Amino acid sequence: MRILILFPIVYFILIANAPLLAQQKHDTKIVVTATDTVNLFKRVALYLLDQGYTIENKYDDLQSLTTGAHEWTGLTAATYKIGVRVNGSEITFTGQMRLEVAILGTQPSSYDLIDYRPSKQHMYHKVWDWMETIAKHFGTEIKYEK
Repeated sequence: MRILILFPIVYFILIANAPLLAQQKHDTKIVVTATDTVNLFKRVALYLLDQGYTIENKYDDLQSLTTGAHEWTGLTAATYKIGVRVNGSEITFTGQMRLEVAILGTQPSSYDLIDYRPSKQHMYHKVWDWMETIAKHFGTEIKYEK
């Protein structure tokens, strides 16, 4: 009898908190809790360098960095950057992307914030997946924020 009473309560708690656990359309941040915090900021920077990224801006006092423009490997000419902020044991990843196509002699567009798009064909989705793969290198407890 107790199980029958507890089941709806547990089910409600899980359903009510589901948006906090899963990616939602237009989330812009991937936040991972690192399992090892020793020299965390330095390890994140070195890992990005090992993955072929360059570091454009690095602020040790703020524990934040931005990668240099990385070429998009899709059909559209584009570049993206990854932003990283370390705060204690949490690492926040964000991304920016821009099209590198000049229309009628204009300059390429400015960088736009990458947000989560459920469509696997969307260019933001692929960069989001790459950021998530980097995040998972540092821990398995991941949350998503707008």
